[in-house]
Amino acid sequence: MKEIVSDELNQIIFYLQKSKSSGAFLILDATSNSKLPDSEYSKAGIYLKNMEPNIVSSSSPTIYVLRGMADIAYKNSLPLHPQWRMEFNVTDAPYYYLPMDKGNKHTSLSNLYYWSEAFTFPKTNEKIMMCSVPLIDIEGNVFGVCGFDVSYMLFKLINMPDNSMYERIFCLISPVENNILKTDGSLFSGGYSARSLINGNELKISSGKKSLYIYENNENNFIGYHELLKLYPENSSFAENEWALALMIPQDDLSSVIVNTNLKLIYISAFLMMLGVVISYI
Repeated sequence: MKEIVSDELNQIIFYLQKSKSSGAFLILDATSNSKLPDSEYSKAGIYLKNMEPNIVSSSSPTIYVLRGMADIAYKNSLPLHPQWRMEFNVTDAPYYYLPMDKGNKHTSLSNLYYWSEAFTFPKTNEKIMMCSVPLIDIEGNVFGVCGFDVSYMLFKLINMPDNSMYERIFCLISPVENNILKTDGSLFSGGYSARSLINGNELKISSGKKSLYIYENNENNFIGYHELLKLYPENSSFAENEWALALMIPQDDLSSVIVNTNLKLIYISAFLMMLGVVISYI
């Protein structure tokens, strides 16, 4: 295990920096201590976090080891993350089990990668999405997974909407099921107050006016637009999983803007009418 991780470490660092993702990982279907309680859910590997993925650099001063053997980190001058653990806990880890289950040497890897719903990674306070693919040897044996992550902070950094007109406008990437945005598995970017209105509730999609959509939950409605994302090829093992990228605001905010705009037009019209009356007497 240690040899595999050590041999692949430089490749992982290279592709982590090249991809500008927020993390890269390799998880092996093995543990360093099978005698520990629940050892079947503990997996060896390496998980590197790029704390500044938007910065291009030839060195790696912002890369930390979140999961992995400490001696490998020390030998490669990589600091341990404050929330470091030696192994992965895969008790509830679809990013691990689903690609492992679908792994097949006769299937192209481009049809085997999997995007997880957004979740808080165990023993951390960071919400992420993971893209993982099975590791398959030449005999067809699946022995782990590897991939990249997109953190909440990275998604926010590259998808911040312009809030000059609508203060509570926000963007989200979300899994879609039965015409419903599953916001508990989404990443958000934008106004905190608007996100708090959703509070993890699902949003039902319905058609609105002028190509816009209405997004409804039990307490609040939103208005905006979304596009379905093609994250998988047609022959993918996960092609049935739908995702959408949406931009929306609370419906009340749009009503307020319309009212304010109408009031401004009324004031301008009244002013012009009064000005015309005054001019007529000059």
